[in-house]
Amino acid sequence: MEKFIKENKWICIIFGVAILVSLFSNSKSNDFTSLQKTRLCKAYIGDLFNKPTSSIRKFKEEGDLIYVTYVRHSDKSEWFYVCDVSSKSMVWTGWLEDKRDWGRLREEDRVKLNVDKNAEKVTFIGPDTRNKVVVYL
Repeated sequence: MEKFIKENKWICIIFGVAILVSLFSNSKSNDFTSLQKTRLCKAYIGDLFNKPTSSIRKFKEEGDLIYVTYVRHSDKSEWFYVCDVSSKSMVWTGWLEDKRDWGRLREEDRVKLNVDKNAEKVTFIGPDTRNKVVVYL
């Protein structure tokens, strides 16, 4: 075996690198489409802030980050949020108008995503409401 490795050093190196790349290339990315990530984010923010998903709109996307907004009817103020949607979980942050910057990720509100590919749905438990939220893909 040692002789084989010495004689085929470059093949072994390339093979090893290929294995490492395949292991780590999927560490953050997921199989969700843009539309699916948007549906998940809208359901998450809707559950957190008791808003219908139809009143929440996506205005930007960067990789796994989905940016959404809604207008609060009581005072017509606009609220902005970002969801970081991975294949296993989702977490949010909000825009802090007074600081003109995004707030911290709300790790205490991170939800585990339970994917049922056969039923084409994702479920999670709302962090505040404890509701079981179902999002059909």
